[in-house]
Amino acid sequence: MAWARLAAQKKLTLFDQGPVETSAGGYGTQIVYEKIVALLEEHRLPYGTLIIDWGWSKMMCMPVVDKSRWPDLAGFIRSQHQKGKKVLLWLGCWNSSNLPKEYLMEADAGLKPAVDPMLPIFREHLQKRDRLLIGPEIDADGFKIDFTGDVPRGAGYRPSGPLWGMDMLLDYVRLIHTALKAPKPGRH
Repeated sequence: MAWARLAAQKKLTLFDQGPVETSAGGYGTQIVYEKIVALLEEHRLPYGTLIIDWGWSKMMCMPVVDKSRWPDLAGFIRSQHQKGKKVLLWLGCWNSSNLPKEYLMEADAGLKPAVDPMLPIFREHLQKRDRLLIGPEIDADGFKIDFTGDVPRGAGYRPSGPLWGMDMLLDYVRLIHTALKAPKPGRH
């Protein structure tokens, strides 16, 4: 995010290869992360876990690798594992950006659209995507779950299931946790 702010202010151009957008997600590309790792190694800055933050996925709430930004996510993760490092992928909650409408909670007009984590179609697709990313094909070590505080609130939202508020959030996080444990049952 700091690099994105500097780029937006035209104070410092850290990367001469693009495309890079001047937003936090704009720096979520494989080229940028390879440079981040090179900088960490060059300056001998120790790290055990690398979080690939916002921008690697086509959608915020449904993890789908954006191949234009991450042409070889599995290879990048494999190279980190060979160095003894872990890799987490950023995953946002509740945000409807780029999601199909069938994943969204019913809501009154004028309210910000939100994911409905109790919809069977959303649950099935999220678990399938999570297992793919954690399983042997991509082999990520887990997710950094963000925006948990954006739980839909107010009488204008109508989730498909009986849960609401923190109970709905807890169920959402359990759904992700269950999917993550399937391919790597020995991990916490």
